Amino acid sequence: MLIQDNIKVLYIEDDEDHAEVINEFFKQSKYITFDIIHKSTLKEGKEYLKSINCACDLDIILLDLMLPNSYGINTYLSVAEICSHIPIVIISAHEDIACECVKLGAQDYLLKIDLTSGLLIRSLKYAIERSKLENQFENIVQSSSLGYHMYELKDGELIFVGYNQAANSILGIDNKQFLHKELTEAFPNMQKRVVNGYKQAVAGTPWINKIVKYGDDNIKPAIFGINAYKSSKNHLTVTFSDITDRLNDQEKLKLNEKKFRNLVEVTKAGIYEIDFINSKFTYVNDVMCQQLGYTKEELLEMNPFDIITKESVNKWLERWESLQRGEFIDSTVEYKVIRKDGTVTWVLSASEYIEDENKNIIGANVVAIDITERKIAQAIIEEREHTVYKELEKKIHEWRKELVVKNLKRDEQLDLIQSEIFSMKNSQEVTI
Repeated sequence: MLIQDNIKVLYIEDDEDHAEVINEFFKQSKYITFDIIHKSTLKEGKEYLKSINCACDLDIILLDLMLPNSYGINTYLSVAEICSHIPIVIISAHEDIACECVKLGAQDYLLKIDLTSGLLIRSLKYAIERSKLENQFENIVQSSSLGYHMYELKDGELIFVGYNQAANSILGIDNKQFLHKELTEAFPNMQKRVVNGYKQAVAGTPWINKIVKYGDDNIKPAIFGINAYKSSKNHLTVTFSDITDRLNDQEKLKLNEKKFRNLVEVTKAGIYEIDFINSKFTYVNDVMCQQLGYTKEELLEMNPFDIITKESVNKWLERWESLQRGEFIDSTVEYKVIRKDGTVTWVLSASEYIEDENKNIIGANVVAIDITERKIAQAIIEEREHTVYKELEKKIHEWRKELVVKNLKRDEQLDLIQSEIFSMKNSQEVTI
């Protein structure tokens, strides 16, 4: 803990002799110098406080409760209301009254009969540091988007003692109206389980991540996320936020997920999620099970390579190597799949790859359609086309042979005609 080496003190005390004793005590400090502003009456002290910037020009107030025209707790309250962020240490001959002032916010009290230089200086130093921590906490609370409610446990009842601005915004009211009221008086519609949860928290067991629905004539109906915890002895801090919209969004999301799941289950396509790292299925739908003849439990325990043929495994590995090289591959591919009964079917798979935070492919969501009937039909058509082609080829061959024969006969006839013509010419020449 770092303690400043110069402390400015406002000391309000009407007893000049006692004031002199206090000044002597301050002079005995070895490491800290004290700048003392002494005022003899409450009026003078208040006028001084009003004339300065309290947060910058003063470190601490040392206050005697027995002053001219002011006595006891009222003396403390009249000073505290002017500079609420300046720590006040009470100096008094009456311990009971001094204790009450501490309950109301004073940092510490010192009894005149027990006072020593060391005790005085130590009390002021620690009061300043505690006040700094409290002010830091107060700044955090006031700047938070969470609503804050503070309670004090008195005679077994939780009394509302503080709040922040976010609490006003979230509840839509001024929480000042609840100050110094008992919990159920401030919030009459508070559920009994919440009251019990708060009491559990102030007893030392945090009551956290609770969802509470609340609303009355003044506070808008809403669902709140609540955390309650013990912040100091007999003090409870409650943080809360309006989670109505978030819960509604979650309900809509759940409904959409349910609709999607139903759609997945009734579609005619097999749908599954595969984990490439561990070589396992992480999700399969009912259609997938029907396609393969396995139960979901069986498939989720299997290696995906166990249900495709060796030829398809090689095809998958080729595609995987292409992916690793950053090459483009078609998202759809045909695989041969082995059913539980040993029969082989064809599926057309369309994949959407899953990446980790480093853009590494670690899995895929896959839609698989059974195309066995289409492949059989295609094979039949191809076989028929092949047969027709063979028949046509045979016919063409026969036609060619027949044409060759016909051409030979025609050539023979032409040769015969040419021979007869030649003979006739020769015969005419002889006659002449």
